[in-house]
Amino acid sequence: MLLFSWLPVVGDPLTLVAGLLRTPLTLFLVFVTLGKAARYAAVLWLTP
Repeated sequence: MLLFSWLPVVGDPLTLVAGLLRTPLTLFLVFVTLGKAARYAAVLWLTP
């Protein structure tokens, strides 16, 4: 679910819930970074 942390409305609550559930920091960082990197890669790819 943390791969969807880039979404505008649902992303912040997802990260909050992950923190409350005590998700391991390394796992959290990997998934959030992958999700946000995919978002910016898509933006760069779609920008002329």
